[in-house]
Amino acid sequence: MFCPNTGSYPLLGPDLRDNPAVFLSPELRAKSEIPADLGAANALYVRIWDEIKAAK
Repeated sequence: MFCPNTGSYPLLGPDLRDNPAVFLSPELRAKSEIPADLGAANALYVRIWDEIKAAK
């Protein structure tokens, strides 16, 4: 599992804690990319992404 709030793990039910769609395997996580923090530019990213999704 990987979550910065490791103290919460005991509070999770096994259906969530053992769900590979929620907690990726180490092998899959090694192949994954974590998006960079866009900081103040995040609002611009969200607005443009919303425009793309709304396009016909």
